[in-house]
Amino acid sequence: MRRYTNRYSMDIDEVRNKYLKLVKGTTSTLDYLSDELYSEFSTQISECKGELDRIESELSTEDNSNISVDCYNDLIARQMENQIELEYVESKVYVIRELEVIYKYRNIEIALKHFISLAYPDADTHGLYNWDALKELTKSKGASISQAKHYQSINDLRRVSNALKHSNQITNDVKKANIKEFKGLNAFCGNSLGEFYKRVEPSVSEFYISFCGLLLSSLGDSESEWLELFKPYVSDDPEIPF
Repeated sequence: MRRYTNRYSMDIDEVRNKYLKLVKGTTSTLDYLSDELYSEFSTQISECKGELDRIESELSTEDNSNISVDCYNDLIARQMENQIELEYVESKVYVIRELEVIYKYRNIEIALKHFISLAYPDADTHGLYNWDALKELTKSKGASISQAKHYQSINDLRRVSNALKHSNQITNDVKKANIKEFKGLNAFCGNSLGEFYKRVEPSVSEFYISFCGLLLSSLGDSESEWLELFKPYVSDDPEIPF
């Protein structure tokens, strides 16, 4: 017997199958591109820092009374060139880190809206980019998003993404969230964003799985059977190979 969510929608089995396909297809091509770029940038940064260390060593060990003016000036010029190059590469790393966070959360917004539309085609999803509206709607459907696994990590991702859209300054909203990577900082940097993204990003797939399970349960389907489809990959420290 086919079970339908309401008179406008597909049956629950179809919803589940679409969720399964969507969750398995959430890995972004940007993730692969970023890995290649970071590898390249890491090499450049290491080379610049290595050269700066060598120059610093030469400047500190040279007998300044014996070193020629030309040699000294050459060392200072090389030091400045490498420092400029280092700052340039680190700026590019920051831009990629910033893009990763914003792009990832934007995709989450799109995915959540799609998940809800599949389960409840008659729901008004136009205002769901507002987090409070999203929480209110899902709660009214018996699938409160705040009950999804890793909800806090996704909410933190939202906070950081919203802040980055305006500037590199850490907002009060981010500070109040007490996110460990940004404690004591007034501005985002490539390192702090990288550590934050590295910690939060692996939670996204499991968050999707959990939220889809809540939606299916609200439609009368078995949440436990849905979660069973993803074992053994669902854990407290997810490494879901999608």
